[in-house]
Order: sequence, then structure tokens, then C-alpha cells
Amino acid sequence: MSEENQEVTEEEDAPKKRGRPAKTQEQKDQEEFEGYLQHVFDNEGGLADVKEDRGGLTKYGVTIKTLGSFLGREATRDEVVDMTLETAAEIYQNMYWKPSRAGQLQKELRMTYFDMCINHGQRNAVTILQKAINRRNKGGMPIVDVDGLIGKNTIKYAKKVDGDSLRAERMLFFANLVIKKPRQMRFWLGWYRRCIST
Repeated sequence: MSEENQEVTEEEDAPKKRGRPAKTQEQKDQEEFEGYLQHVFDNEGGLADVKEDRGGLTKYGVTIKTLGSFLGREATRDEVVDMTLETAAEIYQNMYWKPSRAGQLQKELRMTYFDMCINHGQRNAVTILQKAINRRNKGGMPIVDVDGLIGKNTIKYAKKVDGDSLRAERMLFFANLVIKKPRQMRFWLGWYRRCIST
């Protein structure tokens, strides 16, 4: 057998390397959501019950009212205290991420917008996004209705908005909260840090 044929035979006999199967789009979307979720948990912390905080008793940022909505009945304080990270993750995915259509926005905006939905409620978050869209439009003419509803036009024109513009609009939202309710000033620094980190 010639050397040339010997090489061919050895190559054929060598075990074939198998690559990992490609991830499905669903798996990629889930990994992306989990990355954002970790950031939310870092922002929200664990159990909290601050008197001036309108959310009242929370764990991982989930209020007693939100837990009740998730459970389909009134939740108890003990259920909030005993809530697991897994339950909180399920709440954030099914009550915030999916309904907000955050995954349909450009990647640069997703984390900020998702965090706004959690922190301000979806309607306020969409309103902030819509104001940012209209401010970025050349000529200053509104191109979307500021109605707090996440529809195809808001998703389409959000492509005109960069992350800094959305964060700036969010900061204005926080500032107006403090102007209207000066007692909220105690949260200002935390809100500022949350805003610039997302």
C-alpha cells in the first residue's frame, strides 16, 4: 500500500468529531431572558418592606399584589416571604417579559424596557418608550401615539431610538416623580443608579 493510500485509510478510520447541536431560537430567547432576569434580581435584591415604597412588601421585586395576580387569588405576606427565585422568574417571564413584547424590540433597548416594565408597570414603560420615539423623530413631529400600548408601530419606530435616549427619557420620568412627590427623594440615588446601569 502506498503512503498516499495509507493516509486516506487512516483519515477514514479516525472517529468523526460531533459538534453540539445548534440551539433553537426558543433556547436562545430563553438564555437572553435569563441574562436580563439576573440583572433585574441584582437591582431588586431580596426581601424588602420600606414604608415609603409604594410597592410595600416585596421579594426579588415581586409585590404581594403581583404574586396574588399570578396565583389567581389574594396572596399572603408569608407567601411573599417564602417565594422562591424560580417562582419570581416565572412571574417575570409570564407577566412582564412576554406581554411587554420586549423580545421584539432591538437588542439595545430590551434590558432597559424590560426593567421599566417591572419598575414602572408596562403602560408607563411603553409611554416612556413612545415619548423617546417622538423626541428622536427628525423635525420633532410625533410619529406614534403616546397611549401606553405596545403595538406594531411602537415596535417599528423604536428602531429610531438608541439606549441612551431611552434611559434619558426614563430619568425624566423619575425626576417628575420626585417633583410631584418630594418624599420620594430618598429613592432618587437608587433610581439614578438603576437607570444608568440598565
